[in-house]
Amino acid sequence: MNVSFLADAGTSSAQAPATTVAINILWFLSLVFSLAAASIGISAKQWLSHYVVPETVIAIQRLRIWHLRYQRFREWHVPQIIEALPFLLQLSLALFLVGVAVLLWSLHLLVGIIVTIPTGVLLLFTLGTWITPAWVPGCPYKSPQARWVYRLFRRLSWNDGIIHREDTEGRLSYLSRITQAAPPVRDWLAREEDWIHSVSVPFAVASTDVAVAVDRVLQKDDFLQEAILPAVARVDAVTACNVVNDVVCSRAHIASLAQLYDTSANGAVAWFYDAVNIKTIMVLGDLAMNTLPAVSKHSYDPPALALAYRPNGQTRVQGLLALLNHVLRAIPVGERQTHCHRLAEWFVRNEIHLLDRRTFPQTHEIALWLISVHWMDFTHACPHELRAKFLDLVVEMLDSWMQGYRRVDKSARLEARDLAREQKIWDLYGLM
Repeated sequence: MNVSFLADAGTSSAQAPATTVAINILWFLSLVFSLAAASIGISAKQWLSHYVVPETVIAIQRLRIWHLRYQRFREWHVPQIIEALPFLLQLSLALFLVGVAVLLWSLHLLVGIIVTIPTGVLLLFTLGTWITPAWVPGCPYKSPQARWVYRLFRRLSWNDGIIHREDTEGRLSYLSRITQAAPPVRDWLAREEDWIHSVSVPFAVASTDVAVAVDRVLQKDDFLQEAILPAVARVDAVTACNVVNDVVCSRAHIASLAQLYDTSANGAVAWFYDAVNIKTIMVLGDLAMNTLPAVSKHSYDPPALALAYRPNGQTRVQGLLALLNHVLRAIPVGERQTHCHRLAEWFVRNEIHLLDRRTFPQTHEIALWLISVHWMDFTHACPHELRAKFLDLVVEMLDSWMQGYRRVDKSARLEARDLAREQKIWDLYGLM
């Protein structure tokens, strides 16, 4: 009986269809690779638990032991072994899914097609995550498998795309050289640094984008002073103003600096008094004050004298002046001297533009609103010569504002007027 069974088994094995053999090969290989990944993973966990040096050992001895273990880990390729575990699992999954597809194709055509489509999509997606980072520096699909593909591509490109079969040191040595990255870019970090310095966007502008993005997360005063302030000094006027706008909006939870124009927007104004400390407000004042000269120069510098001033530029000037108004109201009286002095100098330097008819009436009004709210601070902060020039400018600006105020249609004035701001300017006009 046993003899006939063995004979039948041998006969059936010899006559087994090719699909059956392929399915068994794929599935058993999948099982072997998955169990190998689990077994190696358990061993790697044990290795890593021994890697940690006990704290009971004295510091210098702990450092020596750690250095010894670190060197041995690299010499015995422990990091590479651990990196191979995800590859084994993905390879096991791929073999299993291919085996399932082969089995279903042999059973029923429709079932095989339906299952093969998502299987192919999954395998193509996995393969794409390995290949894409090799071609796209900013791709986030970085993994050990992708790094192997990237190193292979780097090696082939370094050899002009030609794979030479001659290898005097043996095939194993050649394969080991294939897996090494070609200089000068050896890993993901070096490649990203090389890409950052070669992109079309100027590095200074990219740095401000990074700084603003980090500030949204950290919301720390030290970072604002140590990173944002220097970054603004390296970029053009428009980019600098956008940085100030983004920083203020993220911290004040407002849509834009235009919300600071309205004196009835108590939520925007209250933010400067209740939700942010004085140090942050002082740094925001420095940001606005450092940006204002460049923005005004860009706004009041048209290609020809007959052309109008840039509307977007004047809007930026209005936003910065409104921001400085709220900043000055939030900081203590004794801390306002520096900002008021710098503002007075800015007003005097831009006298021609501020009195020009091409300047928007709203720009005049916001500037006079700022001056009227902090009139005493301006008079105390300015030295005698600057104070005289500043007073003359304020008088001329008030006259210009009054003429424009009278020219505007009454109904239009009632629709757009800001009573609180208007009253402040009238009070200043009475002082003059």
